[in-house]
Amino acid sequence: MKTKPAIVLDNSVLSAYLNSGWLSQVQSWDDTFQLVTSDRIWCGEFEPFHNVDSREFSWLSIEKAPLDQVATNSIGALSVEDWSCIALAENYTDDSVVVTNDRKLRQVADDRGLAGEWGARFAIRTMKRCAISEQAFQQGIGPFEDDTGIGKAVVEDLKQAEKPR
Repeated sequence: MKTKPAIVLDNSVLSAYLNSGWLSQVQSWDDTFQLVTSDRIWCGEFEPFHNVDSREFSWLSIEKAPLDQVATNSIGALSVEDWSCIALAENYTDDSVVVTNDRKLRQVADDRGLAGEWGARFAIRTMKRCAISEQAFQQGIGPFEDDTGIGKAVVEDLKQAEKPR
């Protein structure tokens, strides 16, 4: 097990953040967490559909997920790529978080005792930590909504979010 907690980002979050302009805006995050995605997510689901280079995102660690260490009780409920997010989170400390816009992945994370967080909530936390500028955050809300299909209440939460003064 690794010594610090991870924030594991799945493809739905990476794609929504790229489309909203937020992915390139993330400049820093609390270094007590490791921001990570699996190589299966990056190479299998994200990179083939987006014209990006992982070197543009030096803050994100792309790691091989120890899938052989994941005991799955619900085979078929998740893709291998989504299981790789679970495996990564379980390979870090107990306070690791799986960030997703995928209801099934969030449910499996919760069922396994992992913290799950919706992509919109993580976006607000990231903006409040000054990793995304307030202007870029506000400009990205429309594209984020289009990409994820989130409800009006969540869109309103995003619009009302402010950095601490």
